[in-house]
Amino acid sequence: MNLHRTPPSKLSSPIPPTITITVRKKHHFIDLMMAHIESKYDDVNFCVVKLATLLKMTASQLTRRVFELTGNTPAKLILHHRLCKACYLLLNSNEPVKNIAQFTGFRAQASFCRSFTNAFKISPSKYRETQNADHDLITYWKIPIDMSDAKILLNHAAQHQWLKKLLSFSLSECFNHKESIPKLAKLLNTTPSTLSRKLKELYPITSARFIRDLRLQYASELLGNADTITEVAVATGFFDHSHFCRCFKTVFGTFPSMFKMKKNSEMPVSWLKNKLLEEIVK
Repeated sequence: MNLHRTPPSKLSSPIPPTITITVRKKHHFIDLMMAHIESKYDDVNFCVVKLATLLKMTASQLTRRVFELTGNTPAKLILHHRLCKACYLLLNSNEPVKNIAQFTGFRAQASFCRSFTNAFKISPSKYRETQNADHDLITYWKIPIDMSDAKILLNHAAQHQWLKKLLSFSLSECFNHKESIPKLAKLLNTTPSTLSRKLKELYPITSARFIRDLRLQYASELLGNADTITEVAVATGFFDHSHFCRCFKTVFGTFPSMFKMKKNSEMPVSWLKNKLLEEIVK
């Protein structure tokens, strides 16, 4: 997830060359198709037929055209994309193999392990061990998070009640950035030092920054539908317009007025907030 791992020197792609797929010819159609795969790969029901529907063609037409352009089938491209994502999560998170299989669109751990082993000639767990042993890796926090990250956060929240409470409160409408970490810790029936220690066991980041960054990404997701920036600042609990803008630029490198989300962009923090609310309702 956003616990990315990086060696002192730049890593080459962790994907073994045995499944590297080369596109023979640069083509807008391929870009569009890969964009659809990227947005749907974590859906276990996503398949060639559904991809063809998104591209407004039949499965046979899609298969023929993709093979002409790439020398591969759409099914292999989808599988390749899922396995690439799985490799990334194996190296950049502590998630169990079962969860990674779920996050990358496989129906079961067994089918994931079988596909992974067939492609790489090594099991997912062994791949994680050997790759991590080859590099002196460190972890760091990155914003913005994506849907895979949000799902990992939700999974962690299911395992740790204190994290679920922290996320729920941090993303609630009543949250105010004037709230101090000691006050937050008290709400969670713990101490600031214990909260900090628990959080750092999962993510290498301070409690204050963890909350700030999630709120800022949530704010970035609200900007497209809000009338004013001040409205977003208030909705996400910042002191005022200028304080919000300063914090936003620190994380995103640009001011809210200049920030534009890509069309049809995912909204992982909004999704996470809704999932947490659903849990509360249950």
